[in-house]
Amino acid sequence: MKTRRPLSCRHIAIFVIPRASPMTSTDPWDCIIVGGGPAGLTAAIYLARFRRSVLLVDAGDSRAALIPRSHNHPGYPGGIHGAALLAHMRQQAQDLRVPFLETTVTGMRRVPQGFLAEAGQRMTAGTVILATGVRDHMPPVPEALQHVREGLIRQCPVCDAYELIDRSVAVIGSDRQAAAEALFMRHYTADLVILTLGEPVDLTPDATQKLCDAGIAVIVASVRNIRFVHHCGGLFRFGHDTPQQAGRDAGGRSGE
Repeated sequence: MKTRRPLSCRHIAIFVIPRASPMTSTDPWDCIIVGGGPAGLTAAIYLARFRRSVLLVDAGDSRAALIPRSHNHPGYPGGIHGAALLAHMRQQAQDLRVPFLETTVTGMRRVPQGFLAEAGQRMTAGTVILATGVRDHMPPVPEALQHVREGLIRQCPVCDAYELIDRSVAVIGSDRQAAAEALFMRHYTADLVILTLGEPVDLTPDATQKLCDAGIAVIVASVRNIRFVHHCGGLFRFGHDTPQQAGRDAGGRSGE
């Protein structure tokens, strides 16, 4: 009798974001929240529990959804996927009957009742919470967004630095922000370098001295090619024949 070999498969986590609750008109609202990331959802949950009429407007583009696994959110000691975190919080808000409007706010101005928001329709509210977050500058490397999803490129040292203790990290950038990121990361690892990817260095003498004192090298050479490998980070080949690995086990940091 022939034994069937088990099929190998790649496990893919799928998180279903709850559909928006139907919006019932209670205009003017006590509060309109712009942005449905963790901050906006937290505000919605608390306001609903305070029995305030609240409307959450969200375009569905939260940067939290890019997080492969967050380890710094309270309540999840093993970490949680960004999309799963959003799904749990959205479900909690919907259980409190918070209505969601899936669109983009295109205008906002003061009116006697408080604020007038335009998002395909006009809505008024006594207060507005702007929880729109920030938009990351992607580093100039191929398929940067995909590597962020894979965790090979990290965008938030506050979120990820603890997991990079004693690992090899490259900070991509050439100005004082890159220096500040690198000096912050120096509290977590000594295996640290700044890569300008061929851009000229724009640092003050003071910042340069701080980097020197911390033992952080700045590599200005242009990069011939970059290859990202899971569990190995990024392999950078500069303007010479010797490849240099940076971000071993953890990936590069973007300081731009």
